[in-house]
Amino acid sequence: MVLEQQVRISFDKLFYTGVPIITVKSDIGELNLLVDSGASLNVLDLQFLDDADAKFDCECKGFGGATSLSEMYNLDITLEGKEVTIQTQFADLSNIKSYFTDLTIHGILGSRFLVSNNAIIDYNDMVLIL
Repeated sequence: MVLEQQVRISFDKLFYTGVPIITVKSDIGELNLLVDSGASLNVLDLQFLDDADAKFDCECKGFGGATSLSEMYNLDITLEGKEVTIQTQFADLSNIKSYFTDLTIHGILGSRFLVSNNAIIDYNDMVLIL
């Protein structure tokens, strides 16, 4: 049995509620992501994807009024040299982005990502461990 080396991703920024923010590389550019264990899904900002001119087929469907979600999209990200594919949906994140003046939030990594990667959020050492 081969044990995979754990990856430690530092987060030096916290959302005002204490939620960690990590920066990752992806096939559509560098992304700042909230790591939110209370979010059930992974979500990327629809406006950022439009601005980045990302090529994807998306038939957006709305529910609950203000939130617009689409079908799932696979996004390859690099976390400290480890290649990971996340399944994500798109949504308008302007309400979250309004809290930041010096940092652009591109999305949220939710519990789906954390569970599928056996992740640990270590607040003492300010790292996400995969």
